[in-house]
Amino acid sequence: MAKHMELIPKAKKRQLINLVLDSWLSVMAHSLGVVPALAKEKHITLNGIRYEIHFPEGMELGEITRRIMLAMPIALIRIIHQIMGTDKLELQLAQGIGDDVRVTPGREQFLRAGLLSLLGVEGAADKLATVASAIEGKTYLREALLRQLYELAIRYRLEESELKKVRGLAGDLATELEAVPLGDKVKRREQIIESLTRDRLIVEMKPKPADLKRIG
Repeated sequence: MAKHMELIPKAKKRQLINLVLDSWLSVMAHSLGVVPALAKEKHITLNGIRYEIHFPEGMELGEITRRIMLAMPIALIRIIHQIMGTDKLELQLAQGIGDDVRVTPGREQFLRAGLLSLLGVEGAADKLATVASAIEGKTYLREALLRQLYELAIRYRLEESELKKVRGLAGDLATELEAVPLGDKVKRREQIIESLTRDRLIVEMKPKPADLKRIG
């Protein structure tokens, strides 16, 4: 309701958005709580509907759990985007990005920047870079952010300038998470950028243009 009512003062709208995002963060926390059982049983029943997941046979339980844990926040951002995705909320969503995590928690900054990236707002890649710095030392959030960057670099329509920044940030973040030795970082970064460029080209060459998701 807030995003469609132009008469709501900006301060009030910002307050409402903060409450909404807090609620979504609670949803994310509860969702992550079911991951161990989901990874083990390979299915879950919600509201009478059974959902199944499929991974390569023989994959270790720990790896299955890790992959689901990283996919959860990305899936949540997509859901939120479908519900409240509008560039009218750009200013409110950008609020708090780059703050000390003691002021605006890293998980909230991650959510805000992820939404802005799907909205395709100008400078979204820079906001993602800001969040990457803000959550330094928080391995789970940084790995989830890297997953989001991969998705953006391969499957979403972006301006070439933004796409270049996203690839570069993915390369920087991946080499940090992989603890690549200093002497090998440049080469590894270039490999990641080349891989993302190649994977995007493969997607674009597929006969179904809908494989490239439209941002906005």
